[in-house]
Amino acid sequence: MERVRMMKALPLSLAALLLGATAASAELPLQTGTYQASGRNIRIAERDGRLCLQGYRVNTVITASINRPDSMGVYSLEGTSEVVYQQDLRTLLIGPRSDLSAYTLLDVPNIEPSGILQECLRTKRNFYNESTVVGSAAF
Repeated sequence: MERVRMMKALPLSLAALLLGATAASAELPLQTGTYQASGRNIRIAERDGRLCLQGYRVNTVITASINRPDSMGVYSLEGTSEVVYQQDLRTLLIGPRSDLSAYTLLDVPNIEPSGILQECLRTKRNFYNESTVVGSAAF
């Protein structure tokens, strides 16, 4: 019996991103909100044009400023080798360029950022913070 290997088709914009194509782009700006993938949440917040991301990973909350996009609409996270890309209005791709994970926008009310995320939004400097937490983190 012949085995058929299923491959997930990549959107053209992501395929171009992974191939390192350089062309003028009309990509989407990052959409603020809370996104989820495999039980993990991340939050994108904005204040006066400043974007910050906060996410929970293995007992650590990471908060980082988001740098301006490159010509392909790909944003980089301060202090990491990870990138952020808005695939469509409800899907955010995040991770190392070679291993992006898709996060889906949750329909939750817009909550005013607090704590470290608020600090990231207030500062004009590059921002990166890791905070150890025990248990689960919610934002």
